[in-house]
Amino acid sequence: MAGGQERILRGRIRTVQATKKITRAMELIAASRIVKAQQRVAAAVPYSDQITDVVKDLAAAGGSTSSPLLAGRDEIRGTSVGAGNESSLSFFAASSA
Repeated sequence: MAGGQERILRGRIRTVQATKKITRAMELIAASRIVKAQQRVAAAVPYSDQITDVVKDLAAAGGSTSSPLLAGRDEIRGTSVGAGNESSLSFFAASSA
């Protein structure tokens, strides 16, 4: 192989390896952010349970049930929203439960 082509191929290999390292670092950062968000959600569960109990007590006390906040729901849907710039290498998946 000619010396010029070999140098070009080595440069490409280095570029791919550098991109691979950057992508891996971004994946690790994203994973740590997900874990922190899950911890915040878990920490908020007692508060949401308490708020639910208060609303149930208010409804049981004879309040008007015509409020949309007190109306029953057949199904609970999950929604995820993601935002990023167009140059990011991040991956986003939304699921509906």
